[in-house]
Amino acid sequence: MKLQDAFFAERNAAGDFTLIGYSVPTSANFDYAGAIAAGQTVLVETAKAWSANNKVKLNDCAPGANTTPNWTVKVTPGAPTSAASAGITYKAEVGGSNGSCQSLTPNFTAIDGTID
Repeated sequence: MKLQDAFFAERNAAGDFTLIGYSVPTSANFDYAGAIAAGQTVLVETAKAWSANNKVKLNDCAPGANTTPNWTVKVTPGAPTSAASAGITYKAEVGGSNGSCQSLTPNFTAIDGTID
Protein backbone atom coordinates (compact mmCIF):
# COMPACT_ATOMS: atom_id res chain seq x y z
CA MET A 1 0.00 0.00 0.00
CA LYS A 2 2.82 2.40 0.85
CA LEU A 3 4.47 1.81 -2.53
CA GLN A 4 1.19 2.35 -4.37
CA ASP A 5 0.48 5.50 -2.31
CA ALA A 6 3.89 6.96 -3.19
CA PHE A 7 3.46 6.11 -6.88
CA PHE A 8 0.00 7.68 -6.92
CA ALA A 9 1.33 10.85 -5.30
CA GLU A 10 3.75 11.26 -8.20
CA ARG A 11 1.66 10.03 -11.14
CA ASN A 12 -2.03 10.36 -10.12
CA ALA A 13 -2.50 6.75 -11.21
CA ALA A 14 -2.16 3.24 -9.82
CA GLY A 15 0.76 1.27 -11.21
CA ASP A 16 1.60 -2.37 -11.77
CA PHE A 17 3.94 -4.23 -9.41
CA THR A 18 7.12 -3.38 -11.35
CA LEU A 19 6.36 0.33 -11.67
CA ILE A 20 5.68 0.78 -7.96
CA GLY A 21 8.75 -1.25 -6.96
CA TYR A 22 6.92 -4.27 -5.48
CA SER A 23 8.66 -7.63 -5.70
CA VAL A 24 6.12 -10.43 -6.04
CA PRO A 25 6.91 -13.05 -3.41
CA THR A 26 7.42 -16.67 -4.38
CA SER A 27 5.96 -19.32 -2.16
CA ALA A 28 5.27 -23.03 -2.11
CA ASN A 29 1.92 -22.30 -0.45
CA PHE A 30 0.54 -19.22 -2.25
CA ASP A 31 0.19 -17.75 -5.75
CA TYR A 32 0.25 -13.96 -6.03
CA ALA A 33 -1.05 -11.92 -8.95
CA GLY A 34 -2.05 -8.42 -9.99
CA ALA A 35 -4.72 -7.25 -12.41
CA ILE A 36 -2.80 -4.20 -13.64
CA ALA A 37 -0.88 -5.18 -16.78
CA ALA A 38 2.92 -5.15 -16.64
CA GLY A 39 4.36 -1.68 -17.18
CA GLN A 40 0.92 -0.06 -17.14
CA THR A 41 -0.90 2.48 -15.00
CA VAL A 42 -4.64 2.80 -14.44
CA LEU A 43 -6.88 5.73 -13.62
CA VAL A 44 -9.99 3.64 -12.91
CA GLU A 45 -11.13 1.23 -10.22
CA THR A 46 -9.31 -2.08 -10.59
CA ALA A 47 -10.58 -5.19 -8.84
CA LYS A 48 -7.91 -7.72 -7.90
CA ALA A 49 -5.11 -5.19 -8.30
CA TRP A 50 -3.36 -7.51 -5.81
CA SER A 51 -4.48 -11.05 -5.09
CA ALA A 52 -3.27 -14.13 -3.30
CA ASN A 53 -4.53 -17.67 -3.47
CA ASN A 54 -3.55 -20.66 -1.38
CA LYS A 55 -2.28 -23.65 -3.39
CA VAL A 56 -3.25 -26.21 -0.76
CA LYS A 57 -6.04 -26.45 1.78
CA LEU A 58 -5.22 -24.49 4.94
CA ASN A 59 -7.42 -25.62 7.83
CA ASP A 60 -10.93 -25.16 6.36
CA CYS A 61 -9.79 -22.68 3.70
CA ALA A 62 -9.88 -24.48 0.37
CA PRO A 63 -7.81 -23.15 -2.55
CA GLY A 64 -9.75 -20.63 -4.61
CA ALA A 65 -9.96 -20.63 -8.38
CA ASN A 66 -7.74 -18.38 -10.51
CA THR A 67 -10.76 -16.20 -11.24
CA THR A 68 -11.83 -16.04 -7.57
CA PRO A 69 -8.73 -15.84 -5.35
CA ASN A 70 -9.20 -15.97 -1.59
CA TRP A 71 -7.47 -12.64 -0.82
CA THR A 72 -7.86 -9.55 -3.01
CA VAL A 73 -7.26 -5.82 -2.86
CA LYS A 74 -9.17 -3.45 -5.14
CA VAL A 75 -7.64 -0.03 -5.86
CA THR A 76 -9.58 3.08 -6.82
CA PRO A 77 -7.46 6.04 -7.90
CA GLY A 78 -9.07 9.41 -7.18
CA ALA A 79 -9.63 12.00 -9.87
CA PRO A 80 -6.54 14.21 -10.07
CA THR A 81 -8.72 17.20 -10.97
CA SER A 82 -10.72 17.06 -7.74
CA ALA A 83 -8.96 17.99 -4.51
CA ALA A 84 -11.59 16.10 -2.52
CA SER A 85 -10.89 12.82 -4.28
CA ALA A 86 -7.21 13.20 -5.15
CA GLY A 87 -6.15 10.04 -3.36
CA ILE A 88 -6.18 6.31 -3.80
CA THR A 89 -8.49 4.03 -1.84
CA TYR A 90 -8.26 0.31 -1.19
CA LYS A 91 -10.84 -2.39 -0.52
CA ALA A 92 -9.53 -5.65 0.88
CA GLU A 93 -11.71 -8.76 0.68
CA VAL A 94 -11.32 -12.33 1.88
CA GLY A 95 -13.01 -15.21 0.10
CA GLY A 96 -13.67 -18.77 1.13
CA SER A 97 -16.93 -20.34 2.12
CA ASN A 98 -18.45 -19.41 5.47
CA GLY A 99 -15.49 -17.25 6.46
CA SER A 100 -13.08 -20.19 6.35
CA CYS A 101 -10.22 -18.05 5.02
CA GLN A 102 -11.05 -15.00 7.15
CA SER A 103 -10.05 -16.91 10.28
CA LEU A 104 -6.51 -17.32 8.88
CA THR A 105 -6.07 -13.56 8.36
CA PRO A 106 -8.53 -11.83 10.71
CA ASN A 107 -7.07 -8.34 10.20
CA PHE A 108 -6.58 -8.48 6.41
CA THR A 109 -9.67 -6.41 5.65
CA ALA A 110 -8.43 -3.67 7.99
CA ILE A 111 -5.76 -2.61 5.46
CA ASP A 112 -8.39 -0.46 3.73
CA GLY A 113 -8.99 1.46 6.94
CA THR A 114 -12.16 -0.37 7.92
CA ILE A 115 -12.96 -3.58 9.72
CA ASP A 116 -15.69 -5.55 7.99
